[in-house]
Amino acid sequence: MSRPHWSELKRSLALEPGWKQLYRAVLPIIDAHSGGRSPPKQSRQFYSDVRRAIEESTGAWYGAATQAGDEMLRSWCWCHSPWKGWAGHENPSTHAASSVVDEVRACFDWHVKIVEAIDASAPPKGDIDRLAELVVSAVDIIVELGINDCWYPTIAPVTAWMLERHGLQVDTGLTEAIEDLTARSFTSWSEPAPATRRDFADEVALVVLDRRLAVRWPEPS
Repeated sequence: MSRPHWSELKRSLALEPGWKQLYRAVLPIIDAHSGGRSPPKQSRQFYSDVRRAIEESTGAWYGAATQAGDEMLRSWCWCHSPWKGWAGHENPSTHAASSVVDEVRACFDWHVKIVEAIDASAPPKGDIDRLAELVVSAVDIIVELGINDCWYPTIAPVTAWMLERHGLQVDTGLTEAIEDLTARSFTSWSEPAPATRRDFADEVALVVLDRRLAVRWPEPS
């Protein structure tokens, strides 16, 4: 899914989703694909139906940095989490639907906390060192909220939002540069050392500076 601009992200998080509406949308899908006392057959159609139900009940924030089942925030996964103890529940489909809603709610809460932290950050005012500090703080926020499995792809969109929050344009080229630096700097299940965070932030700040200089003083054609 595409990353919304910072302003769109904030607007989409201003109104909390209707969790009961989401539950009522997911439950019949689980029932339709389940075999009575057996969990749903996890087919492509099943995932497509659930994904559509979630997207229709949420907003632009969903999937912007994380989404249900990607295991970036928690150990919740589609293969096992909603179906745990299926046979032991009197109404297993309702339990599974509630599990899905809880995971989507966790994603919403995570994005809200990210936005609150970014909103509270101080502007860099054109200082490259302060810009690097902003990027470090973006990584710190993510780590403090908890890392799990392949957590680090969240760094690229959060860094982009941090830059946009302070008036910097994040186009496709800059986005790709940040994603490349993210992939080279961080790994799954591993909390990055302060030096790693700082090196990443310095490189991002230099990329931003280089691109701004290239716009201001383009090379002669």
